[in-house]
Amino acid sequence: MGLVSELRRRNVFRMAVLYVLAAWLVMQVAEVVIGLANLPVWIGPMILAVLAVGFPIALVFSWFYELTPEGLALEKDVPEGASITHLTGRRMDFIVISLLSAAILLFAWHTWWPSAPMDKSIAVLPFVDMSESQDQGWFADGLAEEILNTLVRTPDLMVSSRTSSFAYRDTQTPISQIASDLRVGYVLEGSVRRTEDRVRVTTQLIRAVDGFHVWSEHFDRSVEDVIEIQEDIAYNIAKALETTMDPDELKNMSAAGTHSVEAYDHYLTGLAWYGGFLETSNQEVAVDALNRFDKAREVDPGFSAAHAQSALIWRMTYTQIRGGGLIDATPQQGYAKFRQAMIAAIENAPDETQRMLYEAMLATEELRSAEAVRLLRRVLKKLPNSISATTELMLAAKLSLDFEALNFAMNNLLRLGDLVAVDNYLSNVSWLMPSDHHTANVMEQIKRFPNSKEIFYQAHRALLWAGELEEAHKLYPRLGATREIYSLAKVRQACSLGKRDEAEQGLRWAQQHGWPGTDQWHFLVLLGEHEAAVQALKQYDSAEVPMLLGFFLTYPQFDPRPFPALMSLLEREGLDWPPPRKIPFACPPKNTE
Repeated sequence: MGLVSELRRRNVFRMAVLYVLAAWLVMQVAEVVIGLANLPVWIGPMILAVLAVGFPIALVFSWFYELTPEGLALEKDVPEGASITHLTGRRMDFIVISLLSAAILLFAWHTWWPSAPMDKSIAVLPFVDMSESQDQGWFADGLAEEILNTLVRTPDLMVSSRTSSFAYRDTQTPISQIASDLRVGYVLEGSVRRTEDRVRVTTQLIRAVDGFHVWSEHFDRSVEDVIEIQEDIAYNIAKALETTMDPDELKNMSAAGTHSVEAYDHYLTGLAWYGGFLETSNQEVAVDALNRFDKAREVDPGFSAAHAQSALIWRMTYTQIRGGGLIDATPQQGYAKFRQAMIAAIENAPDETQRMLYEAMLATEELRSAEAVRLLRRVLKKLPNSISATTELMLAAKLSLDFEALNFAMNNLLRLGDLVAVDNYLSNVSWLMPSDHHTANVMEQIKRFPNSKEIFYQAHRALLWAGELEEAHKLYPRLGATREIYSLAKVRQACSLGKRDEAEQGLRWAQQHGWPGTDQWHFLVLLGEHEAAVQALKQYDSAEVPMLLGFFLTYPQFDPRPFPALMSLLEREGLDWPPPRKIPFACPPKNTE
């Protein structure tokens, strides 16, 4: 009891509580600052390490030193009866109560106001087609999306993705609710009326908190002025939100990238149709979009964005892994088309940042992933809020085994918080599982997006990788796994429950329906049929098309060693690929009795 009493008298216990509370608040502030300033992710762990080292030092300091009216003094040098540790203790109690109150307020803020929007954040809703014949929806969609794409290039402006914003098409949801759902401070809405030779565009930039119209404009011009209309809208929005870009930078940012109205018309149509494909998975619409982008390229060979969009469709479709072969072409033909279009986009890029982004995409497809990471880190210094650049970095980081870059990308996706960003985070978080931190993130995103089947699908897989089988099993019914794309979720669920027969039925169903070997591989690995899984992928081992099989490196359970062409590419990059990770929810072995 003597030691405990002396510890109390010297305020060592108070110092411990005070230090822990202060350190916790420091970490909360650091987390916010690191996210907002887009600082390296290692800064957070470094601050935590410094605070941990400081804890015993503070306790030792409290034991040996005492605060006196004359200042600090060694406790042994303070005369008996002159000690004021009881007064110091009261002051420390007051500080502890203050810090504890601040911690409670901060906890309440995070709990009840998790979606507080950033000041400079915006959602661009789909524009309404007001044309008499109601046949200009594609133009209205394309114009809204191009304005969105332009605003993304503003460094200090957070822009909700097309997928998230366009989900509110034809909705009666109040602007304030839309802004709250999307975690943005401003919403842009508009309408389009187009005739053969005239175009009328009306836009309103609305501040969500009070419904105030920050900026509005009505354009009634010749169809030949449509490029100028788009540029004016983007410029004025960025200016109204008081972004940090100077007027010349704003003008450059707003530029459409072409002076050809015909090329721009084809481009807007392509954007609208490709967006329609993403919403409906209608493959014919994707082909129509590609044709439109190619027409834009023909009309204006210097139109970099049109080249890039064409390349991205080819990128998604030249392997069955990503698109199921949307276009009737061999992987070699598709890869050649991709490279041709992307090189044209690079050569005609409007600025260095866009050029680096396109170069990084090409480098990733050629499995020059370390170079891609280097380029993308530079891109994100210029465009810290770009979901597409962050997602690209996440892919390149995994392919180069750069876990520092991977953590950076994952944290940035969570910071951005958009539906698309979160979906990409969840689809790749298995690389970082198991982790209590990431498990908590998964559970938080399920609550944030209670109606998104895509989020449920990715979260279900992430929880299984984390070993949180009970939580995954609870989530599964909400997935409503009836669509074909969720067939793999059914097999994962069956395996995690030990129902091998049910999982084997899923594999037979995929084989009967002609699913390619790239899809059957997932079933076979889950079932422990590793030899059959290797055989399913053998035909895709090609040095001519690196990512034909290289994309499988993004799965932690994939083993590249049976594939000579892929291994030679990894050796070229100096990568010593780790052994495949054991799937914690794999099916039990076949009963041989």
